[in-house]
Amino acid sequence: MSRVKVALDANVPERVVRMLNSGFGGTSYEFHWEPDFAPANSPDEFWAIAFQRFGGSVIITGDKNIAKRPHQINAFRQCGLVGFFCSKTWNEFDLAYKCAHLIRWWPVIQAKIEEGYGASWWLPGGLSGDFKEVRVPGGLSKQNSVSGG
Repeated sequence: MSRVKVALDANVPERVVRMLNSGFGGTSYEFHWEPDFAPANSPDEFWAIAFQRFGGSVIITGDKNIAKRPHQINAFRQCGLVGFFCSKTWNEFDLAYKCAHLIRWWPVIQAKIEEGYGASWWLPGGLSGDFKEVRVPGGLSKQNSVSGG
């Protein structure tokens, strides 16, 4: 079975990527940091294509402004990438919280990936809450949510 490639964008500290590889890289997942396969300042549309060509299928972004740029969310979808978007307050937290947050939510993220439903999801900002499907103007997604605890 091939491993699922998960990209974390430049808004996520590289140490978080290393932590995820250390904790979950032995499973059927491997984690990559966006600047390792595309320039860190490249637009999401560019690196989404680069990651897709690299064999990637999942992205996690810490971009607090992603909701203001629906064309970038659509770029992920057009590349067939399943997206997980941290809340806009995520960048205010320290490294330890960011690591704990993604570790906490990894089982739910993994379940969403395994469902095979290509969508984009908002991660809850805290350690409890529901995943909410990202809605893009134009009706490109249906409303959905998944409870995570």
